[in-house]
Amino acid sequence: MNPYHSNLFFIAEYILSALLMAFLTYKKTPLDVRKPISRKALLKRLPLAAAAVILSILLMTGVYLLHLDLTKNLILIGILQLFMTLSANIILGSSWIQRYRVYPRGRELAAVVILMYIIADLFMPSGIKYAILVMGTVLAFIFPNHWSDWE
Repeated sequence: MNPYHSNLFFIAEYILSALLMAFLTYKKTPLDVRKPISRKALLKRLPLAAAAVILSILLMTGVYLLHLDLTKNLILIGILQLFMTLSANIILGSSWIQRYRVYPRGRELAAVVILMYIIADLFMPSGIKYAILVMGTVLAFIFPNHWSDWE
């Protein structure tokens, strides 16, 4: 896989994440981006995202240790990586949008943070991507649940 193919794969992951988030909004689930959430709700979702990532990494390690042929290894690891990325993107992305809604122009701010993360993932060193990921989550915790809390 050359860099162009990997970029297309990453773009496809983000498009699929956006479509799944739209579907979750349409079906009125807890990840419905139209309703704001509290800090406590955001805090409860972070272990879910971490668990999905850790489980996927453990399963990818297990697939590698099985010593299957190269094609099967690549297919299984690719599927697990897709699951990991989609679950983390959907949980964190919808949580950011829901949490940033307490801020004026919150949806726009959440969209900017998510786009910065996507651009950093595609074109910049991974350290920048993780810094945006951490700062986006920290900012979501800093915002008050209601603006009267700041006064």
